[in-house]
Amino acid sequence: MDWQGLLGQPIRVFEAPHDRFSLLSAAGLAWVKEQVLTPRAPAPRPGPSHDGALPSVLVPVNKNGTQRASFWVHTLLGDVSYCLNMSRHLGIDYPVLGIEQFSMEGKVFLLPTIEEMAACYIEALRAVQPSGPYVIGGYSFGGTVAYEMAYQLGQLGEEVSDLL
Repeated sequence: MDWQGLLGQPIRVFEAPHDRFSLLSAAGLAWVKEQVLTPRAPAPRPGPSHDGALPSVLVPVNKNGTQRASFWVHTLLGDVSYCLNMSRHLGIDYPVLGIEQFSMEGKVFLLPTIEEMAACYIEALRAVQPSGPYVIGGYSFGGTVAYEMAYQLGQLGEEVSDLL
């Protein structure tokens, strides 16, 4: 499998010593620590699309409607497919935008912390809706990120009317 293509970043391969028991020695543990803790280049961050459309992590599930738009954060697997049925039940008057870990070009954005994910997703959200009140939600893991987004928006003085 092409893991580098899938993850969008170089894969580190560790050439361990031939004797697996030597990894338990002080020198072996130092080797593991050096391999694992060596800084890597940061993962790419999603930015605005080149054609002036939605930021690369935003997925329009329903762009139409007269009601306030809601923004839904991806699951642990990175997708917002759960939003399709939800949008259908809400109806055409309720705009629904998903926030995915994948761009339309197939890039994967792996951000190391929930706080960084929330900050990045807030940038994308504000590109579409510069000020609140915001409606933010998430399913499963996405709920945790949505909660952090609401917290950070509050710290910025913005209003989150609904956290779902």
